[in-house]
Amino acid sequence: MNEFVFFFPPTSFNTPNVAKSFRPIVLNDDPFSQFSPKKQINNVESVKTSIEEPPDLELKDLPSHLEYAFLEKDNKLPVIISKDLKEDEKVKLIEVLKAHKSALAWKISDIKGIDPKFCTHKILMEDDFKPVVQMQRRVNPKIHEVIKKEVIKLLDAGLIYPISDSPWVSPVHCVPKKGGMTVVQNDDNELIPTRLVTGWRVCIDYRKLNDATRKDHFPLPFMDQMLERLAGNEFYCFLDGFSGYFQIPIDPQDQEKTTFTCPYGTFAYKRMPFGLCNAPGTFQRCMTAIFHDMIEKTMEVFMDDFSVFGDNFSKCLDNLDKMLNRCEETNLVLNWEKCHFMKLIESPILVVPNWDYDFEIMCDASDFALGAVLGQRKDKHFHPIHYASKTMTGAQLHYTTTEKEMLAVVYALEKFRPYLVLSRTIVFTDHSAIKYLRALIKLENPHKNELERQNITESFPLESLGRFEEVKEINVNDNVFNKNENVVLNNVNVLSDNTTPWFADLANYHAGNFVKKGMSSQQKRKFFKDAKHYYWDDPYLFKICADQVIRRCVFGKEANEILMACHNGPTGGHHSANYTARKVFDSGFFWPTIYKDAINLVKHCDACQRQGKISQRDEMPQNAIQVCEIFDLWGIDFMGPFPSSRGNKYILVAVDYLSKWVEAKALPTNDARVVCKFLKSLFARFGTPRAIISDRGTHFCNDQFSKVMAKYGVTHRLSTPYHPQTSGQVEVSNRGIKRILERTSFLGPWALKQTNLDLNLAGKNRRSQINELNELRDEAYENSLLYKEKTKRLHDSKIKNRVFNVGDQVLLFNSRLKIFSGKLKSRWSGPFTIANVYPYGTIELFQKDGQNFKVNGHRVKHYFGEDVPKEIIPDVKTDPP
Repeated sequence: MNEFVFFFPPTSFNTPNVAKSFRPIVLNDDPFSQFSPKKQINNVESVKTSIEEPPDLELKDLPSHLEYAFLEKDNKLPVIISKDLKEDEKVKLIEVLKAHKSALAWKISDIKGIDPKFCTHKILMEDDFKPVVQMQRRVNPKIHEVIKKEVIKLLDAGLIYPISDSPWVSPVHCVPKKGGMTVVQNDDNELIPTRLVTGWRVCIDYRKLNDATRKDHFPLPFMDQMLERLAGNEFYCFLDGFSGYFQIPIDPQDQEKTTFTCPYGTFAYKRMPFGLCNAPGTFQRCMTAIFHDMIEKTMEVFMDDFSVFGDNFSKCLDNLDKMLNRCEETNLVLNWEKCHFMKLIESPILVVPNWDYDFEIMCDASDFALGAVLGQRKDKHFHPIHYASKTMTGAQLHYTTTEKEMLAVVYALEKFRPYLVLSRTIVFTDHSAIKYLRALIKLENPHKNELERQNITESFPLESLGRFEEVKEINVNDNVFNKNENVVLNNVNVLSDNTTPWFADLANYHAGNFVKKGMSSQQKRKFFKDAKHYYWDDPYLFKICADQVIRRCVFGKEANEILMACHNGPTGGHHSANYTARKVFDSGFFWPTIYKDAINLVKHCDACQRQGKISQRDEMPQNAIQVCEIFDLWGIDFMGPFPSSRGNKYILVAVDYLSKWVEAKALPTNDARVVCKFLKSLFARFGTPRAIISDRGTHFCNDQFSKVMAKYGVTHRLSTPYHPQTSGQVEVSNRGIKRILERTSFLGPWALKQTNLDLNLAGKNRRSQINELNELRDEAYENSLLYKEKTKRLHDSKIKNRVFNVGDQVLLFNSRLKIFSGKLKSRWSGPFTIANVYPYGTIELFQKDGQNFKVNGHRVKHYFGEDVPKEIIPDVKTDPP
């Protein structure tokens, strides 16, 4: 994106590659001939300013209310002022302009450029950009002179410089300067409109560069809001910047990106050129920073157009003096030819909207165009606020007269929407057929408690739009309601199953002018506000929804059938609740609880509940294995087989859960005999533990291992393949040992020699550490408690808050794909009934035709459906608890 920088430390303004690229160049008449030293480009520093050497300018004819004034003798340095000013006012104005002559520019060399320390234009690129060098485009030889004059002008002003090795090169493109419209006669003697061409403009095609540039989203002010703030003043000064973009310097590192190619060479800009995607945002940000304390108070700024205003001449002159002084401080210069000083405005054509009044729209359509006028009526006189017009497209030209008139109404409402929202609006049209659409263009009116029934007649324009009809109030229990019940409600087709539809009061109001009696003032206010979004078209009630789409109101059984069809019908697809509700809206139906009903339907849909898998969020709350003493709980596991080393292929690892002490031994086999021998050695060194945790390997689950456990009174706990986290501590140790082996497997025998220890010294150190052992055990126990509490808190914060109770219906997830015949079969079995809930996340399930079994709570989820599909397998083989 193009970045705007304020007040960064001054840097050298030397342009990169200028020293090696710049040389005295000559632009010949013929771009393809050799350069001649006859015409050498003058140095920028030798060009004098207009104040030092006033130029001779051609003065054009001015409108009758403007005239020329001169800031120097001999009619030099002209400015344009209002002719209606008094003589003393003209003298004061010219004195102010003379005092700030340096803020005006009469030629392009007067541009000083804003200080780079205050404002610099940066061109920041996307991460994956690639520089593009484009070739020169063929140009009509007649255009060569135009390009040459433009290049010479920019070189003389010091705005561009020659460059030869830029990674970015963009081509030049000339476009005609369009003037006014005229009518000419073609070969068939037909008068056709034609736009005049007054000259040519040299442009640079920066589209490739803009595609690779990060975009700047600085907002531009709204023109209508700015004009509203300008209204109500008597004196105005309309000012314009002199080639505004050329006054902002480009960061030296980004100048080569603006390189363009033409028949006379390649050049890069020192100042910000036209055509960069972020140039408007940069310029508006710069102007806002310069006049930040004046905007909306004494002046308005839109790009390079400035409007200084005041209630009287003196105040406007003071504001102009401050504005010109700020321009001199920042080296911002104005175009003398486009600056009009002290214009008097007495009776404006357009007025500022008064938000307490109603708005009126007058719209009409011809065979080729649409037109609309927005205004307000004050003292029985219509005052216009905004005009809008548009020519029809090719397809719109073939519309019927009624369609064109309706198109004019739609166009007016879209164009003036910011004014019409939350306001009462009257639409005038000269086509009577549109009156049948009056229900479609009702706008919300928060200031009224009753609806207005208005009939549009054929007269245009109208002073009034119809009559008010009296609204009757009745009680729901009155006989008059029962007498009209069939007329109003049965026609709406909402009295199914002897229930009252949710829109009964709205239907009665729109169809029979009946209002429910007994409502409070607040309830009436809400009722009339809601009623404006509904209209009656016998025999249905329709609502204009928030997206301006008209939908039919339904309820009860019909609404349920529509919801079921959109969810699991032939085109349903069993989508999510939001998507199902969106399909109901797309079908053209409405009731107040669509999203709530859709969520409830999806929640109880049997097919939807059997979709998906289990994730980490479905896990049960963590239960830490906490031990009280060191070496009370060990975890053991085998690693291997590894490549044989001195006959050993396996490593038996044991780790203490409290101290994290690891014991490892290299073994030739992984049978029960070596395990029991290792455990006896472990018990002799560290004492008999309370429990040992292992997996279900055959070297741990055998008679010999069980006898050793029974002999020493040690509890043997087993982990399951589904939930190996039970012995997670030893798995972590295995990874650490494996990593050490990978790093040290290449070392030779000398490494083992270096690790030999002095046994006498080691024994002394060991004896001295025994006294410290109890203290270390207590500290390790406390740290273990804190660590496991933190781990449990972190784990439980990432899982769903699920509570299982006895008697709940649940589905069981089974990942054994081999029991299923097809890929599209559901992995969820059941439903099953919970028989018992155990600690540590174990749940016992009941099945009718089999034995109860226990599973981890991670594998089950609540079931809200009723029917069990035939293709679902109810009995699932599970691992024993």
